[in-house]
Amino acid sequence: VLSFNTVDERHLGTTCELDNPFAPQPLRLELRVSGAFDHDAADNIALAPPGGGFQRGNGLSTDAPQVTITEEAVTGRTGYGLAARHDGEGLSRPTRVVATLPEPVDLRGHRGLGLWVRGDANGELLFLELTSGEMVRQYYVPVDFAGERYFEFPLGEACCGRYYSYAPWDGFAAWHLALKGFDYGRVDRLCLGLSRIPGGKAVSCAVAGIKALKELGTPLQSPVLRLGAASMVIEGAFAPWNYLVYMGGDRVEVRDEAFRLQREVPITGDR
Repeated sequence: VLSFNTVDERHLGTTCELDNPFAPQPLRLELRVSGAFDHDAADNIALAPPGGGFQRGNGLSTDAPQVTITEEAVTGRTGYGLAARHDGEGLSRPTRVVATLPEPVDLRGHRGLGLWVRGDANGELLFLELTSGEMVRQYYVPVDFAGERYFEFPLGEACCGRYYSYAPWDGFAAWHLALKGFDYGRVDRLCLGLSRIPGGKAVSCAVAGIKALKELGTPLQSPVLRLGAASMVIEGAFAPWNYLVYMGGDRVEVRDEAFRLQREVPITGDR
């Protein structure tokens, strides 16, 4: 699934328009195989401090709305209700609450994140942040839907496109800390928050079943790429975090996590 992010939040989703003013060109692309996860796997790590353990975040803008948090369930799973009101104009700045985990947790084999959200379709942005010392990883859910939905992120890096959309962060999540490395081996805090609340609106949503997901070794089998009526198949099985690099022709490079060439595989179908 492709996600295209713009600063003003337009054109998000799985489709985009391309305008090529030049002569026909071969397709070129680079894909990375994400990990496979199972929210119900016994080896997952629940991230659920008691509701009373959350405190208002530091470094927030003086005009950030006050967010309240209560213990609440979604689909029968333990979680939290978040509510806030933005009385100003435009979209609100971020507001958050933070909890210190009872003990730092090692998420080096659990870099995926899964959670359930109940939305109110008011358009606010729900975010979750993991902290390791001064380093952060942020995950975003646009609450443009009503009802309960499951969301899964293979890595915090999957949300990188959104970091630039909400600057300046007023010191509460500097972009260079969010993008430059993260120590998954010692995660010590959990943050929940809301941003981009429409002016004059009160919003209320809930998040539950927050789990760090164990990375499974399930390979990706012969992915199919479609563009309009054309389709092509990358033949083979590909381990999580492999890169697939196509520069035209009938072969695809398979590279490891360090981007070292491992092998080439055939591609069939339209090109």
